[in-house]
Amino acid sequence: TIHKAKGLEFPIVAVAAMEKGERNQTGAALYHPECGLGFRWLLDGYGKVNDQVMVAASQRVQEKTGKELDRLLYVAMTRARDRLVLSRAVNCNDKAVSRSVLLPESPPWPRRSLPPARRCRPPQCEQRLTGLQIEPVVSVNSLETYERCPRQYLYQYGYQLFDDLSPYLRMHGVIHAALDQLRELAQAGALPATEAELRALLRSFFKRSRLDDAPYHDDYLAEAFAQLALVWQQLRADTDRDVALSRQLMIDRPHGRVTVRIDAIEQHGAETRFVRLKTGRPADDDHRDLRSALYALAAQTHQPDATPVIHYTATGQTEPIRLRADTLERRVETIDALLAGIARGDWTPRVGQHCVSCAFNLICPV
Repeated sequence: TIHKAKGLEFPIVAVAAMEKGERNQTGAALYHPECGLGFRWLLDGYGKVNDQVMVAASQRVQEKTGKELDRLLYVAMTRARDRLVLSRAVNCNDKAVSRSVLLPESPPWPRRSLPPARRCRPPQCEQRLTGLQIEPVVSVNSLETYERCPRQYLYQYGYQLFDDLSPYLRMHGVIHAALDQLRELAQAGALPATEAELRALLRSFFKRSRLDDAPYHDDYLAEAFAQLALVWQQLRADTDRDVALSRQLMIDRPHGRVTVRIDAIEQHGAETRFVRLKTGRPADDDHRDLRSALYALAAQTHQPDATPVIHYTATGQTEPIRLRADTLERRVETIDALLAGIARGDWTPRVGQHCVSCAFNLICPV
């Protein structure tokens, strides 16, 4: 935002949407401390009319807003070091729109008019992509990627153009890897004896994932250590719990196979749990997402008496994955549809807000 850009400078700055819009129009009622409460009245047969208080309050608000917009535009314009571009529309929905009051009538800078882009159609998938061979077995991660955007799946798993994950995502990967190591050590009876040893173990994983010199390294380390320490304490206290290490289970479906990594298999008395470790705090839709559905399907396929659960490493909570039979059936239909799309080579981009932050947006036709 312009506010966050204060104090910064960029070679090129573009300020868009400099046309006069309806952003500053007031509603049907307006209060101003100096004028009071004014209304816009709806009159039968005569349209709308503002009372005197509404007129006075609107003028005060517009004066204040205008000054704020002037200051904001000044900040935006002075962020440019070499080149400043101000742009506005001349037509919107086939109606002419006027310039913003913030723009001078006869500006001293050069102006250029561009023809409007009409009837733009989304790009079609290129024919040369249809012959690409994709592995018939997919992981949960890759299936989640295909659900988000088939084109991203193509780049990441078809062409092996793996995304260089952000430090935040790498931190979550480190937590998972360190938790696996902790469970192995617990099975061998060789858990770290002190917090210093635990921190040293975590630092070795940070170094391997190139997080030791990442921005906000200390914050990531503190968050990862807090989650790891919670599990470490539980493993030390609950020595009687029978914990098996992660296991890969295969699910066969009509259009392909999915390999599901069960993070841990725990035995609590007579109950067997398929544990999904989630680094982070509970969210409302965790039980309904694709990964939880695959955990429930894996339990149903390989060990019907097992209970799929989510263990939140940030809070220490463990919650069963509750999916009604009809909900699971719908999610399985979604999984089958995704596998069918991969099998027939459908790489149509799924356009959305995620395109802005996608690692492949410079090579994607969208």
